[in-house]
Amino acid sequence: MSLDLEGLVKNGLGGVPMTAIKRMMACHHPRACSMVFTDEREASGIPLRSILWADSVAFRFRCTGCRRTTQAPVQAVLAKLRSAGTGDGDTLHTEIAGKLTKPCRGCGKKAWVCELVWAAVAAPRASPKRLNSDGVVR
Repeated sequence: MSLDLEGLVKNGLGGVPMTAIKRMMACHHPRACSMVFTDEREASGIPLRSILWADSVAFRFRCTGCRRTTQAPVQAVLAKLRSAGTGDGDTLHTEIAGKLTKPCRGCGKKAWVCELVWAAVAAPRASPKRLNSDGVVR
């Protein structure tokens, strides 16, 4: 069985850590199934076309030499890939680091780590309920 990463993103679960997804999917019955998760790096990733609509998603690039970081929106990363002819909407997010050619401004190395960053969505705050002198919520 494989996880549909694109489906997870469409259902708003893109920012949930994979360990939490695994726990949600595990059978907790006393005579549980024997579901085992293995990481398969090949073809494991989210196509860029699946996350273009999400304004709360960006790529964070970190230099492995000096640890300098920078962020870019998915739309900007895809536009650069298309203009360079090195990728399109079917490019997986896990392939981006291998396509980077610019050296780090801090140390000059071309060794990047790339990850998706999901902005935290704050839960709506409830306004405090106040009672008037009659005991009615106002």
